[in-house]
Formats: sequence, structure tokens, C-alpha cells
Amino acid sequence: MTDSQRWDPHRDLQFTVLTDRSQGGSSLRNGSIELMVHRRLLYDDAFGVEEALNETYYDDRGVVVRGTHRVTLSSVNEAAKIHRPLAQAIYSAPTLHFSSVRRKPYKYKYKTNCTALAKPLPPNVHLLTLENWNKEDKVLMRLEHFFELKDHAGELSLPVQFSLQEAFVRNITSVTEMNLAATKTREETVRLEFKPTWTHITKRDLPGDEKGSQPVHGPEYNVYLTPMQIRTFLLTFSSDDKKHMICSID
Repeated sequence: MTDSQRWDPHRDLQFTVLTDRSQGGSSLRNGSIELMVHRRLLYDDAFGVEEALNETYYDDRGVVVRGTHRVTLSSVNEAAKIHRPLAQAIYSAPTLHFSSVRRKPYKYKYKTNCTALAKPLPPNVHLLTLENWNKEDKVLMRLEHFFELKDHAGELSLPVQFSLQEAFVRNITSVTEMNLAATKTREETVRLEFKPTWTHITKRDLPGDEKGSQPVHGPEYNVYLTPMQIRTFLLTFSSDDKKHMICSID
């Protein structure tokens, strides 16, 4: 599991643990949580592998596993507002690069702060993918609403709408919605239709759910996202627009 959550509705408390890797977890008795950081067996436990689960270094010493656990304790309604943005910061952390060049000449030669966005995205929207696609002026983008309806996080748990045209620095000339894998357009995609006998979420529970599948039209290119929805788009930018990014030296 990626994270562990336990809550007590009678005391309005939620205990959340964010891990930096998948780990087994259980609660063997009330008031306790156990996370299995690593499992090492010197003998076969007879559960079908037919060998000891004994991971070692090249010199036969047992592997030492280190990790980080981030723990939050809050009211149930405030929990998602804390752990969901924190999880995004942890699992989408920037990659650090180092240089032997001193700070002053490096800052003189390079711009150290650049963004393609004209303004921040809504706080419950995550920019999942942004990459060049075939041609220089085409970009593949995935947007994710990373809150759930049951999070009860106020407006953060509700559907959100915003303009792609206003979000980006460059002028957008067209937007095509793709399937999640970006192999076909949404119109070309044929999905299997399931007929469940029951569901715990109804249309009444998701205000504006039907808008989450509406096409995106210009000139504003307004995108509508429902809780936990991911939408994939192929953006075409104006080739005449010379302002690709907002850059500065920090």
C-alpha cells in the first residue's frame, strides 16, 4: 500500500501515514498499526516460494532497508486537505541535479526559474503529464483531480472548472481530447459498458458529473474535472507566439 489511514468517527480524528514505497500494513488490535518495512527470512516459510526470502548484499550480509514515514493527525474533514497535497509533493518531488560551476557564473549564464503556466492551476488539480508530442507545437497533457468526493474537503472535493487558455503563457489554437493512453481520440475510443447491480455513488452524489465528459471548445478551452477524474488532451500552440515561457533568475 502507498499510504495508511485510520479514523475514529466518534472522536473526529484521522491518523495518516505516508510511506515512500509500497509496504504491507495491518491493524492486529484496536489502537495499533503495523507497517512491514522489510521482510527477511533465513528459512523457507512453506508458503509456495520454496526458498528463503533472504535478500543479501554481494558479501552475503542482509539487505538494510531505510525509508521515511510521514505521519499526520487531524480531524477527519481536515485530513484530506493535508495528506493529499503532501502526497503529491512527496511522490512528484523534483529531481535534483548538481554542477561544479559556482553560483554566480551559473546564474549569469542560465535562467534558473521557468514556467509555461501564466497562473497556478486550481489547488485540487495535478498536472500529471506535460510533454512534447510529435511536432514542436503539440503538447500532450494529462490533468488529474486528486481529491475524492468522500474526502469531505469542502470545495476541494467538488468538481472544478478552469480555462486552459488562461492557464498557459502561449496561445492555444486547438485542443483534442484523447483516451488515457493517448493512442486514440476520445471520439474514436469505444469502451466496454458494464451494468452493475448496485453502486454506492449515484448521479445525485456527483454534482455536474455529466460535464466531466463534455468536449473542450475554444477560445477559452474550459476543462471540467470531477473528483478523481483524469483527462488527457493534445494541445496545439500558436507557432507565431514567441513567448514560450516566463523565465527569471532567482
